[in-house]
Amino acid sequence: MGLALTLGLSAAHAQTPTWTNGAQTVNPAPTNDTGARATAIASDAAGNGYVIGVLQNGAGSGVPATRAFGSTSLSSTTGFGDGFVAKLSPSQQWAWAVRVNSTGEGLTFSRLAATPAGDVYAGGVTQDDNSPITVGTLTQASTSGYKVFVTRLTTTGQPQWIAVAPLTAFASATSRLSMQSVSWDAAAGNIVVTGIYQGSALAFGSTTLPSAPLGGMFVARLSTAGQWLSAVAAVPTNLGTTAPDLNFYDAAVGPQGQVAVAFRLRDAQLSLGTTTISAPASTSGGTAVVAQLSAANQWQWATVPTNSSNSLYYTTSDMKYDPSGNLWLVARSSANGLQLGSNTIANTNQFVVRLSAAGQWGVGGSIGASPSDSPGTPRGLAVDGQGNAVVTGQLRTQTSYTFGSQVLTTTTTTRTYVARFSAAGQWQYAQLAPTATNTAGNADYSLNDATVDASGNLLAAGSLTGTAVFGTSTLVSAAYGDAIVVKLANAGVVSALRQKAGVAPLALFPNPAAAGTLATLRLPAVSTAALPVTLRDALGRAVRTSTVPTGRLEGSVSTAGLAPGLYLLEVGAQRAQLVVE
Repeated sequence: MGLALTLGLSAAHAQTPTWTNGAQTVNPAPTNDTGARATAIASDAAGNGYVIGVLQNGAGSGVPATRAFGSTSLSSTTGFGDGFVAKLSPSQQWAWAVRVNSTGEGLTFSRLAATPAGDVYAGGVTQDDNSPITVGTLTQASTSGYKVFVTRLTTTGQPQWIAVAPLTAFASATSRLSMQSVSWDAAAGNIVVTGIYQGSALAFGSTTLPSAPLGGMFVARLSTAGQWLSAVAAVPTNLGTTAPDLNFYDAAVGPQGQVAVAFRLRDAQLSLGTTTISAPASTSGGTAVVAQLSAANQWQWATVPTNSSNSLYYTTSDMKYDPSGNLWLVARSSANGLQLGSNTIANTNQFVVRLSAAGQWGVGGSIGASPSDSPGTPRGLAVDGQGNAVVTGQLRTQTSYTFGSQVLTTTTTTRTYVARFSAAGQWQYAQLAPTATNTAGNADYSLNDATVDASGNLLAAGSLTGTAVFGTSTLVSAAYGDAIVVKLANAGVVSALRQKAGVAPLALFPNPAAAGTLATLRLPAVSTAALPVTLRDALGRAVRTSTVPTGRLEGSVSTAGLAPGLYLLEVGAQRAQLVVE
Protein backbone atom coordinates (compact mmCIF):
# COMPACT_ATOMS: atom_id res chain seq x y z
CA MET A 1 0.00 0.00 0.00
CA GLY A 2 2.83 2.39 0.82
CA LEU A 3 4.55 1.72 -2.51
CA ALA A 4 1.32 2.41 -4.41
CA LEU A 5 0.97 5.71 -2.59
CA THR A 6 4.50 6.83 -3.51
CA LEU A 7 4.17 5.86 -7.17
CA GLY A 8 0.74 7.49 -7.47
CA LEU A 9 2.11 10.83 -6.30
CA SER A 10 5.26 10.93 -8.40
CA ALA A 11 3.58 9.83 -11.63
CA ALA A 12 0.72 12.30 -11.31
CA HIS A 13 2.95 15.30 -10.73
CA ALA A 14 5.19 14.34 -13.68
CA GLN A 15 2.37 14.31 -16.22
CA THR A 16 1.20 17.47 -17.98
CA PRO A 17 -2.56 18.08 -18.29
CA THR A 18 -3.46 17.61 -21.96
CA TRP A 19 -6.72 18.04 -23.87
CA THR A 20 -7.47 14.68 -25.47
CA ASN A 21 -10.86 14.82 -27.18
CA GLY A 22 -14.45 16.00 -26.99
CA ALA A 23 -18.02 15.34 -28.06
CA GLN A 24 -20.86 17.56 -29.22
CA THR A 25 -24.48 17.59 -30.30
CA VAL A 26 -25.12 18.09 -34.02
CA ASN A 27 -27.89 20.22 -35.57
CA PRO A 28 -29.17 18.69 -38.85
CA ALA A 29 -30.25 22.22 -39.87
CA PRO A 30 -27.15 24.14 -38.71
CA THR A 31 -28.26 27.58 -39.88
CA ASN A 32 -31.55 27.78 -37.96
CA ASP A 33 -31.87 29.70 -34.69
CA THR A 34 -32.19 26.74 -32.30
CA GLY A 35 -29.58 25.97 -29.68
CA ALA A 36 -28.35 23.33 -27.26
CA ARG A 37 -26.23 23.60 -24.14
CA ALA A 38 -25.03 21.31 -21.38
CA THR A 39 -25.42 22.54 -17.81
CA ALA A 40 -24.01 19.79 -15.57
CA ILE A 41 -21.92 16.63 -15.72
CA ALA A 42 -21.08 13.63 -13.52
CA SER A 43 -19.03 10.45 -13.94
CA ASP A 44 -19.17 6.87 -12.70
CA ALA A 45 -16.42 4.52 -11.51
CA ALA A 46 -15.81 3.23 -15.05
CA GLY A 47 -15.11 6.70 -16.45
CA ASN A 48 -18.41 7.15 -18.29
CA GLY A 49 -19.78 10.68 -18.36
CA TYR A 50 -23.40 11.71 -17.80
CA VAL A 51 -24.52 15.13 -18.99
CA ILE A 52 -27.71 17.13 -18.61
CA GLY A 53 -28.82 20.16 -20.58
CA VAL A 54 -31.45 21.90 -22.68
CA LEU A 55 -32.64 21.94 -26.27
CA GLN A 56 -33.62 25.54 -27.04
CA ASN A 57 -36.35 26.22 -29.59
CA GLY A 58 -35.78 29.04 -32.06
CA ALA A 59 -36.01 32.35 -30.21
CA GLY A 60 -37.35 34.19 -33.23
CA SER A 61 -38.67 31.44 -35.47
CA GLY A 62 -40.16 29.15 -32.83
CA VAL A 63 -38.68 26.18 -34.72
CA PRO A 64 -38.33 23.10 -32.48
CA ALA A 65 -34.74 22.24 -31.65
CA THR A 66 -33.37 18.96 -33.01
CA ARG A 67 -29.96 17.58 -32.04
CA ALA A 68 -28.14 14.33 -32.78
CA PHE A 69 -26.27 12.59 -29.97
CA GLY A 70 -24.33 10.14 -32.09
CA SER A 71 -26.95 7.84 -33.62
CA THR A 72 -29.74 9.14 -31.35
CA SER A 73 -31.77 12.18 -32.41
CA LEU A 74 -33.90 14.23 -29.99
CA SER A 75 -36.40 16.95 -30.93
CA SER A 76 -38.00 19.41 -28.52
CA THR A 77 -41.73 20.01 -28.37
CA THR A 78 -43.65 23.02 -27.04
CA GLY A 79 -42.58 26.09 -25.12
CA PHE A 80 -39.04 27.38 -24.96
CA GLY A 81 -37.53 23.92 -25.28
CA ASP A 82 -36.94 20.58 -23.59
CA GLY A 83 -34.32 18.98 -21.42
CA PHE A 84 -32.01 16.07 -22.13
CA VAL A 85 -29.82 13.64 -20.23
CA ALA A 86 -27.17 11.63 -22.09
CA LYS A 87 -24.30 9.22 -21.53
CA LEU A 88 -20.78 9.31 -22.96
CA SER A 89 -18.32 6.43 -22.98
CA PRO A 90 -14.75 6.94 -21.67
CA SER A 91 -13.69 7.48 -25.31
CA GLN A 92 -16.26 10.31 -25.65
CA GLN A 93 -18.77 8.41 -27.77
CA TRP A 94 -22.48 9.02 -27.20
CA ALA A 95 -24.07 5.87 -25.73
CA TRP A 96 -27.64 7.11 -25.38
CA ALA A 97 -29.73 10.25 -24.94
CA VAL A 98 -33.19 10.74 -23.43
CA ARG A 99 -35.54 13.72 -23.80
CA VAL A 100 -37.32 15.30 -20.81
CA ASN A 101 -40.32 17.54 -21.39
CA SER A 102 -43.68 18.81 -20.17
CA THR A 103 -46.67 20.17 -22.08
CA GLY A 104 -46.20 23.72 -20.76
CA GLU A 105 -43.52 26.33 -21.30
CA GLY A 106 -41.85 26.46 -17.90
CA LEU A 107 -39.51 23.44 -17.75
CA THR A 108 -36.06 23.84 -16.18
CA PHE A 109 -33.86 20.73 -16.25
CA SER A 110 -30.33 21.31 -15.05
CA ARG A 111 -29.02 19.10 -12.18
CA LEU A 112 -27.81 15.52 -12.00
CA ALA A 113 -25.76 12.97 -10.07
CA ALA A 114 -24.36 9.57 -10.98
CA THR A 115 -23.59 6.61 -8.73
CA PRO A 116 -20.34 4.62 -9.10
CA ALA A 117 -22.39 1.90 -10.85
CA GLY A 118 -23.80 4.38 -13.38
CA ASP A 119 -27.35 4.98 -12.20
CA VAL A 120 -28.34 8.57 -12.97
CA TYR A 121 -30.55 10.93 -10.96
CA ALA A 122 -31.55 14.13 -12.74
CA GLY A 123 -33.92 16.89 -11.81
CA GLY A 124 -35.45 20.25 -12.42
CA VAL A 125 -38.57 22.38 -12.00
CA THR A 126 -41.82 22.85 -13.95
CA GLN A 127 -44.04 25.92 -13.66
CA ASP A 128 -47.29 24.96 -15.39
CA ASP A 129 -50.60 23.77 -13.94
CA ASN A 130 -51.74 20.26 -14.84
CA SER A 131 -48.63 19.70 -16.91
CA PRO A 132 -47.33 16.10 -16.89
CA ILE A 133 -43.61 15.37 -16.91
CA THR A 134 -42.26 12.92 -19.47
CA VAL A 135 -38.82 11.28 -19.31
CA GLY A 136 -38.27 9.13 -22.38
CA THR A 137 -41.28 6.78 -22.41
CA LEU A 138 -42.24 7.40 -18.76
CA THR A 139 -44.88 10.03 -17.89
CA GLN A 140 -45.83 11.38 -14.45
CA ALA A 141 -49.21 13.14 -14.25
CA SER A 142 -49.50 16.24 -12.08
CA THR A 143 -52.26 18.65 -11.07
CA SER A 144 -50.01 21.20 -9.34
CA GLY A 145 -48.29 24.30 -10.68
CA TYR A 146 -44.71 24.92 -9.52
CA LYS A 147 -43.04 21.63 -8.62
CA VAL A 148 -39.60 20.08 -8.14
CA PHE A 149 -39.04 16.76 -9.87
CA VAL A 150 -36.30 14.11 -9.88
CA THR A 151 -36.03 11.11 -12.20
CA ARG A 152 -33.89 7.99 -12.07
CA LEU A 153 -32.39 6.37 -15.17
CA THR A 154 -30.39 3.15 -15.31
CA THR A 155 -26.88 3.07 -16.74
CA THR A 156 -28.47 1.97 -20.03
CA GLY A 157 -30.79 5.00 -20.11
CA GLN A 158 -34.04 3.39 -18.98
CA PRO A 159 -36.22 5.75 -16.87
CA GLN A 160 -37.40 4.11 -13.63
CA TRP A 161 -39.54 6.69 -11.84
CA ILE A 162 -40.30 10.40 -11.43
CA ALA A 163 -40.65 11.91 -7.94
CA VAL A 164 -42.45 15.25 -7.53
CA ALA A 165 -42.57 17.86 -4.74
CA PRO A 166 -45.11 20.68 -5.38
CA LEU A 167 -45.75 24.09 -3.92
CA THR A 168 -49.11 23.77 -2.16
CA ALA A 169 -50.39 26.98 -3.75
CA PHE A 170 -49.24 29.18 -6.59
CA ALA A 171 -49.34 32.94 -7.15
CA SER A 172 -47.46 34.23 -10.17
CA ALA A 173 -46.42 37.47 -8.44
CA THR A 174 -44.93 35.89 -5.30
CA SER A 175 -44.10 32.24 -6.06
CA ARG A 176 -40.58 31.09 -6.87
CA LEU A 177 -39.04 27.63 -7.08
CA SER A 178 -35.65 26.47 -8.32
CA MET A 179 -33.45 23.44 -7.86
CA GLN A 180 -29.88 24.05 -6.76
CA SER A 181 -28.39 20.55 -6.70
CA VAL A 182 -28.96 16.81 -7.02
CA SER A 183 -26.24 14.80 -5.26
CA TRP A 184 -25.44 11.18 -4.47
CA ASP A 185 -25.07 10.42 -0.73
CA ALA A 186 -22.64 7.49 -0.81
CA ALA A 187 -22.81 6.93 2.95
CA ALA A 188 -26.58 6.33 3.03
CA GLY A 189 -27.14 5.28 -0.58
CA ASN A 190 -29.72 8.03 -1.10
CA ILE A 191 -30.18 11.20 -3.12
CA VAL A 192 -29.98 14.72 -1.69
CA VAL A 193 -31.92 17.49 -3.45
CA THR A 194 -31.58 21.19 -2.59
CA GLY A 195 -33.12 24.39 -3.83
CA ILE A 196 -34.99 27.55 -2.96
CA TYR A 197 -38.72 28.21 -2.79
CA GLN A 198 -40.82 31.30 -2.15
CA GLY A 199 -44.49 31.75 -1.34
CA SER A 200 -46.60 28.85 -0.15
CA ALA A 201 -45.58 25.67 1.65
CA LEU A 202 -43.60 22.99 -0.21
CA ALA A 203 -44.54 19.31 0.14
CA PHE A 204 -42.06 16.41 0.00
CA GLY A 205 -44.23 13.34 0.46
CA SER A 206 -45.58 13.42 4.01
CA THR A 207 -43.32 16.33 5.00
CA THR A 208 -44.57 19.86 4.34
CA LEU A 209 -42.15 22.75 4.71
CA PRO A 210 -43.47 26.10 5.98
CA SER A 211 -44.34 29.00 3.71
CA ALA A 212 -41.50 31.38 2.91
CA PRO A 213 -42.50 34.98 2.07
CA LEU A 214 -38.91 36.04 1.28
CA GLY A 215 -37.76 32.62 0.13
CA GLY A 216 -36.41 29.59 1.94
CA MET A 217 -33.76 26.97 1.26
CA PHE A 218 -34.72 23.31 1.31
CA VAL A 219 -32.68 20.12 1.73
CA ALA A 220 -34.59 16.93 0.93
CA ARG A 221 -33.50 13.29 0.93
CA LEU A 222 -34.86 10.81 -1.59
CA SER A 223 -34.52 7.02 -1.68
CA THR A 224 -33.29 5.13 -4.73
CA ALA A 225 -36.87 3.84 -5.05
CA GLY A 226 -38.19 7.40 -5.49
CA GLN A 227 -39.65 7.93 -2.01
CA TRP A 228 -39.11 11.21 -0.17
CA LEU A 229 -37.42 10.35 3.15
CA SER A 230 -37.06 13.74 4.83
CA ALA A 231 -36.96 17.46 4.18
CA VAL A 232 -35.85 20.50 6.17
CA ALA A 233 -36.09 24.21 5.43
CA ALA A 234 -34.17 27.32 6.42
CA VAL A 235 -36.54 30.29 6.23
CA PRO A 236 -35.45 33.88 7.05
CA THR A 237 -37.34 35.85 9.70
CA ASN A 238 -37.37 39.44 11.01
CA LEU A 239 -37.42 40.78 7.48
CA GLY A 240 -36.29 44.37 7.19
CA THR A 241 -37.83 47.12 5.10
CA THR A 242 -34.78 48.15 3.07
CA ALA A 243 -34.22 45.27 0.66
CA PRO A 244 -34.44 41.85 2.35
CA ASP A 245 -33.13 39.06 0.15
CA LEU A 246 -31.86 35.47 0.16
CA ASN A 247 -29.59 34.18 -2.61
CA PHE A 248 -28.87 30.43 -2.57
CA TYR A 249 -25.68 29.76 -4.54
CA ASP A 250 -24.75 26.11 -4.24
CA ALA A 251 -24.84 22.92 -2.19
CA ALA A 252 -22.66 19.83 -1.82
CA VAL A 253 -22.88 16.45 -0.08
CA GLY A 254 -19.96 15.11 1.95
CA PRO A 255 -18.56 11.61 2.52
CA GLN A 256 -20.70 11.02 5.62
CA GLY A 257 -23.96 12.41 4.23
CA GLN A 258 -23.44 15.95 5.53
CA VAL A 259 -24.75 18.76 3.32
CA ALA A 260 -23.11 22.16 2.85
CA VAL A 261 -25.05 25.17 1.57
CA ALA A 262 -23.62 28.50 0.38
CA PHE A 263 -25.86 31.55 0.34
CA ARG A 264 -26.04 35.31 0.89
CA LEU A 265 -28.55 36.96 3.25
CA ARG A 266 -29.53 40.64 3.38
CA ASP A 267 -31.70 42.64 5.79
CA ALA A 268 -33.03 39.58 7.64
CA GLN A 269 -32.23 36.88 10.21
CA LEU A 270 -31.82 33.16 9.66
CA SER A 271 -31.61 30.55 12.42
CA LEU A 272 -29.57 27.42 11.70
CA GLY A 273 -29.77 25.26 14.79
CA THR A 274 -28.14 27.16 17.64
CA THR A 275 -26.62 29.74 15.27
CA THR A 276 -28.49 32.85 14.14
CA ILE A 277 -27.23 34.86 11.17
CA SER A 278 -28.22 38.55 11.39
CA ALA A 279 -27.64 40.31 8.09
CA PRO A 280 -27.73 44.14 8.16
CA ALA A 281 -29.93 46.30 5.96
CA SER A 282 -28.45 47.26 2.63
CA THR A 283 -29.55 48.03 -0.90
CA SER A 284 -26.72 45.81 -2.15
CA GLY A 285 -24.37 43.24 -0.72
CA GLY A 286 -25.24 41.28 2.38
CA THR A 287 -23.66 38.51 4.47
CA ALA A 288 -22.11 35.51 2.72
CA VAL A 289 -22.54 32.25 4.64
CA VAL A 290 -21.50 28.62 4.34
CA ALA A 291 -23.36 26.23 6.66
CA GLN A 292 -23.36 22.47 7.20
CA LEU A 293 -26.27 20.14 7.92
CA SER A 294 -25.55 16.70 9.37
CA ALA A 295 -26.76 13.43 7.89
CA ALA A 296 -29.41 13.49 10.65
CA ASN A 297 -30.61 16.92 9.40
CA GLN A 298 -29.13 18.92 12.29
CA TRP A 299 -27.33 22.19 11.56
CA GLN A 300 -23.73 21.79 12.78
CA TRP A 301 -22.03 25.09 11.95
CA ALA A 302 -22.30 28.28 9.93
CA THR A 303 -19.28 30.31 8.82
CA VAL A 304 -19.08 33.91 7.59
CA PRO A 305 -16.11 35.97 6.34
CA THR A 306 -13.74 37.14 9.06
CA ASN A 307 -14.50 40.77 8.18
CA SER A 308 -17.99 40.52 6.68
CA SER A 309 -19.84 43.76 5.86
CA ASN A 310 -22.35 45.09 3.35
CA SER A 311 -19.56 45.72 0.86
CA LEU A 312 -17.35 42.72 1.71
CA TYR A 313 -18.92 39.46 0.67
CA TYR A 314 -18.39 36.84 -2.00
CA THR A 315 -20.42 34.95 -4.59
CA THR A 316 -19.92 31.18 -4.66
CA SER A 317 -19.91 29.50 -8.08
CA ASP A 318 -19.31 25.89 -7.05
CA MET A 319 -18.23 23.79 -4.09
CA LYS A 320 -17.29 20.18 -3.38
CA TYR A 321 -16.17 18.05 -0.43
CA ASP A 322 -12.88 16.18 -0.44
CA PRO A 323 -12.64 12.54 0.73
CA SER A 324 -11.78 13.65 4.29
CA GLY A 325 -14.82 15.90 4.75
CA ASN A 326 -13.16 19.25 4.04
CA LEU A 327 -15.13 21.62 1.81
CA TRP A 328 -13.66 23.45 -1.18
CA LEU A 329 -15.40 26.42 -2.79
CA VAL A 330 -14.58 28.62 -5.77
CA ALA A 331 -15.98 32.14 -5.71
CA ARG A 332 -15.44 35.80 -6.50
CA SER A 333 -15.00 38.62 -4.02
CA SER A 334 -17.15 41.74 -4.05
CA ALA A 335 -14.48 44.25 -3.02
CA ASN A 336 -10.86 44.69 -1.95
CA GLY A 337 -9.79 43.23 1.39
CA LEU A 338 -12.16 40.30 1.97
CA GLN A 339 -10.73 38.24 4.84
CA LEU A 340 -11.36 34.48 5.12
CA GLY A 341 -9.33 33.25 8.06
CA SER A 342 -5.71 34.01 7.15
CA ASN A 343 -6.59 34.54 3.47
CA THR A 344 -6.91 38.13 2.22
CA ILE A 345 -8.62 38.44 -1.17
CA ALA A 346 -7.57 41.54 -3.09
CA ASN A 347 -9.96 43.53 -5.27
CA THR A 348 -12.81 41.53 -6.86
CA ASN A 349 -10.64 38.52 -7.65
CA GLN A 350 -11.64 34.94 -8.20
CA PHE A 351 -10.43 32.62 -5.45
CA VAL A 352 -10.52 29.07 -4.15
CA VAL A 353 -10.60 28.31 -0.42
CA ARG A 354 -11.13 25.32 1.84
CA LEU A 355 -13.16 24.93 5.01
CA SER A 356 -12.31 22.21 7.51
CA ALA A 357 -14.82 19.55 8.54
CA ALA A 358 -15.54 21.78 11.56
CA GLY A 359 -16.18 24.88 9.42
CA GLN A 360 -12.85 26.69 9.95
CA TRP A 361 -11.24 28.65 7.11
CA GLY A 362 -8.10 26.90 5.83
CA VAL A 363 -5.82 27.19 2.82
CA GLY A 364 -6.83 29.43 -0.04
CA GLY A 365 -5.50 31.11 -3.14
CA SER A 366 -6.69 34.00 -5.28
CA ILE A 367 -6.35 34.66 -9.00
CA GLY A 368 -4.85 38.10 -9.41
CA ALA A 369 -5.99 40.22 -12.37
CA SER A 370 -4.22 43.10 -14.13
CA PRO A 371 -6.01 45.43 -14.67
CA SER A 372 -7.77 44.74 -11.38
CA ASP A 373 -11.25 45.59 -12.70
CA SER A 374 -11.25 42.51 -14.99
CA PRO A 375 -11.42 39.55 -12.59
CA GLY A 376 -13.27 37.16 -14.87
CA THR A 377 -15.80 34.58 -13.67
CA PRO A 378 -15.28 31.25 -11.85
CA ARG A 379 -17.38 28.38 -13.17
CA GLY A 380 -16.78 24.85 -11.92
CA LEU A 381 -14.88 23.00 -9.22
CA ALA A 382 -13.98 19.32 -8.90
CA VAL A 383 -11.91 17.50 -6.28
CA ASP A 384 -9.42 14.81 -7.26
CA GLY A 385 -8.43 11.67 -5.39
CA GLN A 386 -5.72 13.46 -3.41
CA GLY A 387 -8.07 16.20 -2.19
CA ASN A 388 -6.81 18.89 -4.59
CA ALA A 389 -9.23 21.41 -6.12
CA VAL A 390 -9.46 21.57 -9.93
CA VAL A 391 -11.20 24.79 -10.98
CA THR A 392 -12.49 26.18 -14.26
CA GLY A 393 -13.62 29.65 -15.22
CA GLN A 394 -13.46 32.46 -17.71
CA LEU A 395 -10.85 35.21 -18.08
CA ARG A 396 -11.59 38.50 -19.77
CA THR A 397 -9.79 39.78 -22.85
CA GLN A 398 -6.54 41.79 -22.71
CA THR A 399 -5.83 40.92 -19.10
CA SER A 400 -3.05 39.08 -17.24
CA TYR A 401 -3.94 36.66 -14.46
CA THR A 402 -1.61 35.24 -11.82
CA PHE A 403 -1.97 31.80 -10.27
CA GLY A 404 0.80 31.93 -7.70
CA SER A 405 3.99 32.21 -9.80
CA GLN A 406 2.21 31.30 -13.04
CA VAL A 407 0.80 33.96 -15.38
CA LEU A 408 -1.87 33.53 -18.05
CA THR A 409 -2.49 36.37 -20.52
CA THR A 410 -5.53 36.80 -22.75
CA THR A 411 -5.28 38.85 -25.92
CA THR A 412 -8.21 39.16 -28.30
CA THR A 413 -10.99 37.03 -26.82
CA THR A 414 -12.44 35.85 -23.54
CA ARG A 415 -10.72 32.60 -22.58
CA THR A 416 -11.53 29.58 -20.45
CA TYR A 417 -8.95 28.34 -17.93
CA VAL A 418 -8.31 25.19 -15.91
CA ALA A 419 -6.11 25.22 -12.80
CA ARG A 420 -5.33 22.99 -9.84
CA PHE A 421 -4.85 24.18 -6.25
CA SER A 422 -3.27 21.61 -3.96
CA ALA A 423 -4.42 20.42 -0.55
CA ALA A 424 -1.21 21.98 0.79
CA GLY A 425 -2.21 25.43 -0.53
CA GLN A 426 -0.20 25.81 -3.77
CA TRP A 427 -1.20 26.45 -7.37
CA GLN A 428 0.17 23.40 -9.21
CA TYR A 429 -0.68 24.41 -12.78
CA ALA A 430 -2.85 26.82 -14.75
CA GLN A 431 -3.56 26.72 -18.46
CA LEU A 432 -5.78 28.35 -21.04
CA ALA A 433 -8.22 26.12 -22.89
CA PRO A 434 -8.28 26.20 -26.71
CA THR A 435 -9.65 29.25 -28.54
CA ALA A 436 -12.95 29.19 -30.46
CA THR A 437 -13.07 30.76 -33.92
CA ASN A 438 -15.60 31.48 -36.68
CA THR A 439 -16.05 33.86 -39.60
CA ALA A 440 -18.88 35.79 -37.92
CA GLY A 441 -16.58 36.95 -35.14
CA ASN A 442 -18.88 35.79 -32.33
CA ALA A 443 -17.13 32.51 -31.53
CA ASP A 444 -17.21 31.55 -27.88
CA TYR A 445 -17.75 28.67 -25.52
CA SER A 446 -18.32 28.18 -21.82
CA LEU A 447 -17.64 25.19 -19.59
CA ASN A 448 -20.51 25.32 -17.12
CA ASP A 449 -19.67 22.32 -14.94
CA ALA A 450 -16.82 19.88 -14.40
CA THR A 451 -15.98 16.62 -12.68
CA VAL A 452 -12.79 14.61 -12.22
CA ASP A 453 -13.12 10.89 -12.89
CA ALA A 454 -11.33 8.05 -11.10
CA SER A 455 -8.43 8.25 -13.58
CA GLY A 456 -7.78 11.94 -12.95
CA ASN A 457 -9.39 13.16 -16.19
CA LEU A 458 -11.39 16.37 -16.12
CA LEU A 459 -14.75 16.11 -17.91
CA ALA A 460 -16.25 19.54 -18.57
CA ALA A 461 -19.65 20.31 -20.08
CA GLY A 462 -20.94 23.49 -21.66
CA SER A 463 -21.86 25.09 -24.97
CA LEU A 464 -19.97 26.17 -28.08
CA THR A 465 -20.57 28.72 -30.81
CA GLY A 466 -17.98 28.37 -33.57
CA THR A 467 -15.10 25.92 -33.96
CA ALA A 468 -12.69 24.67 -31.29
CA VAL A 469 -10.06 21.93 -31.32
CA PHE A 470 -9.67 19.75 -28.22
CA GLY A 471 -6.92 17.20 -28.79
CA THR A 472 -7.98 14.89 -31.61
CA SER A 473 -11.50 16.36 -31.79
CA THR A 474 -12.50 19.36 -33.90
CA LEU A 475 -15.86 20.57 -32.62
CA VAL A 476 -17.96 22.67 -35.02
CA SER A 477 -21.23 24.09 -33.72
CA ALA A 478 -24.40 25.19 -35.45
CA ALA A 479 -25.05 28.92 -35.82
CA TYR A 480 -26.75 29.27 -32.43
CA GLY A 481 -24.69 26.82 -30.45
CA ASP A 482 -24.33 23.18 -29.47
CA ALA A 483 -23.74 21.27 -26.26
CA ILE A 484 -20.18 20.03 -25.76
CA VAL A 485 -18.25 17.77 -23.40
CA VAL A 486 -14.45 17.93 -23.41
CA LYS A 487 -11.77 15.91 -21.63
CA LEU A 488 -8.48 17.06 -20.06
CA ALA A 489 -6.18 14.16 -19.13
CA ASN A 490 -4.06 14.39 -15.94
CA ALA A 491 -6.10 17.33 -14.68
CA GLY A 492 -6.33 15.74 -11.24
CA VAL A 493 -4.13 13.44 -9.19
CA VAL A 494 -5.24 9.82 -8.96
CA SER A 495 -5.82 8.58 -5.44
CA ALA A 496 -3.70 5.66 -4.28
CA LEU A 497 -6.06 5.25 -1.34
CA ARG A 498 -7.83 1.90 -1.35
CA GLN A 499 -11.13 2.15 0.51
CA LYS A 500 -12.97 -1.12 1.06
CA ALA A 501 -16.25 -1.22 -0.88
CA GLY A 502 -19.29 -0.39 1.21
CA VAL A 503 -17.26 1.24 3.99
CA ALA A 504 -17.89 4.94 4.64
CA PRO A 505 -14.73 7.12 4.62
CA LEU A 506 -13.42 8.91 7.68
CA ALA A 507 -13.85 12.58 8.46
CA LEU A 508 -10.48 14.01 9.49
CA PHE A 509 -9.70 17.52 10.70
CA PRO A 510 -7.78 19.75 10.61
CA ASN A 511 -6.46 18.49 7.31
CA PRO A 512 -3.83 19.64 6.46
CA ALA A 513 -2.58 19.58 10.05
CA ALA A 514 0.37 21.62 11.30
CA ALA A 515 3.22 19.41 12.52
CA GLY A 516 3.00 18.98 16.28
CA THR A 517 -0.79 19.29 16.50
CA LEU A 518 -3.48 16.67 17.04
CA ALA A 519 -5.60 15.53 14.10
CA THR A 520 -9.14 14.51 15.06
CA LEU A 521 -10.87 11.62 13.30
CA ARG A 522 -14.63 11.17 13.33
CA LEU A 523 -16.35 7.84 12.64
CA PRO A 524 -19.65 7.56 10.74
CA ALA A 525 -21.19 6.03 13.88
CA VAL A 526 -20.25 5.24 17.48
CA SER A 527 -17.78 2.34 17.58
CA THR A 528 -19.22 -0.96 18.80
CA ALA A 529 -15.75 -2.36 19.48
CA ALA A 530 -12.26 -0.98 20.03
CA LEU A 531 -10.75 0.06 16.67
CA PRO A 532 -7.00 0.07 15.97
CA VAL A 533 -5.63 3.33 14.54
CA THR A 534 -2.50 3.34 12.36
CA LEU A 535 -0.86 6.29 10.62
CA ARG A 536 1.52 5.31 7.80
CA ASP A 537 4.04 7.38 5.88
CA ALA A 538 4.51 7.33 2.09
CA LEU A 539 6.58 4.14 2.34
CA GLY A 540 3.84 2.34 4.24
CA ARG A 541 5.66 2.41 7.59
CA ALA A 542 3.55 2.76 10.74
CA VAL A 543 4.57 6.05 12.38
CA ARG A 544 1.74 6.34 14.91
CA THR A 545 -0.61 3.80 16.48
CA SER A 546 -3.49 4.19 18.91
CA THR A 547 -7.02 2.92 19.56
CA VAL A 548 -10.54 4.31 19.40
CA PRO A 549 -12.26 2.82 22.48
CA THR A 550 -15.66 1.15 22.37
CA GLY A 551 -18.55 3.60 22.44
CA ARG A 552 -16.60 6.54 21.00
CA LEU A 553 -17.32 8.61 17.91
CA GLU A 554 -13.98 10.42 17.73
CA GLY A 555 -10.30 9.80 18.28
CA SER A 556 -7.07 11.70 17.71
CA VAL A 557 -3.63 11.20 16.19
CA SER A 558 -0.52 13.16 17.17
CA THR A 559 1.63 14.65 14.40
CA ALA A 560 4.46 15.64 16.75
CA GLY A 561 7.83 14.94 15.17
CA LEU A 562 6.42 14.06 11.74
CA ALA A 563 7.98 15.47 8.59
CA PRO A 564 5.68 17.45 6.27
CA GLY A 565 4.04 15.24 3.66
CA LEU A 566 1.18 12.89 2.84
CA TYR A 567 0.19 10.14 5.29
CA LEU A 568 -2.38 7.34 5.27
CA LEU A 569 -4.65 6.89 8.30
CA GLU A 570 -6.22 3.46 8.89
CA VAL A 571 -9.02 3.00 11.42
CA GLY A 572 -10.37 -0.52 11.24
CA ALA A 573 -11.52 -0.96 7.62
CA GLN A 574 -11.67 2.79 6.97
CA ARG A 575 -9.06 4.95 5.29
CA ALA A 576 -8.29 8.66 4.97
CA GLN A 577 -5.35 10.75 3.80
CA LEU A 578 -3.70 13.28 6.10
CA VAL A 579 -1.48 16.13 4.93
CA VAL A 580 1.05 17.31 7.53
CA GLU A 581 2.53 20.77 7.01
